[in-house]
Amino acid sequence: MSVSDQSTTLASRQAILSVFEAFRDELDDGNDRRERLIKVRLWQSWVLTAVHLTYFSW
Repeated sequence: MSVSDQSTTLASRQAILSVFEAFRDELDDGNDRRERLIKVRLWQSWVLTAVHLTYFSW
């Protein structure tokens, strides 16, 4: 493999890794948002249950 081929291969590899890292970051951001939504929904459910038990179970 010539020096030119090696640099082309290295550049291609770096480009692929860069795209993969950007994709992974987007996935991580999406998962973080999903986890925050789940936590908020669980908290809302707990609050509504507590309110219901406090005011409507006589």
